[in-house]
Amino acid sequence: MDEEVIARYLARRDAIDQSVDLVVLMGSAVLESVEVAAEAHRTYAAPILISGGIGHSTHYLEGAVRRRDCRSRWIGRSRTSFAIC
Repeated sequence: MDEEVIARYLARRDAIDQSVDLVVLMGSAVLESVEVAAEAHRTYAAPILISGGIGHSTHYLEGAVRRRDCRSRWIGRSRTSFAIC
C-alpha cells in the first residue's frame, strides 16, 4: 500500500461549521498534531483530551522534542507529562 495515500488520509482536515464539544489528541511522535489540537482548542473553545502513554513510538517522540530544543522544559518531568514548546 502506498504510504503517501495513508498519510494524506490521516492528515485530512475537514472544515467544521458546527460547535465542537471535545478535541481528542491521540499520542504520537508527530508534534504538529499537538499544534493542530491547540488551534482547534483556541478556535472552538473546547477542552482537549490527550490519550497516550509510554509505548512503541515514545523514543520517536523524545527525539522530536530534542530536535525542537525543548529539553530544558522536560527535565524533572515524567515522560508522559512534559510540555511541548
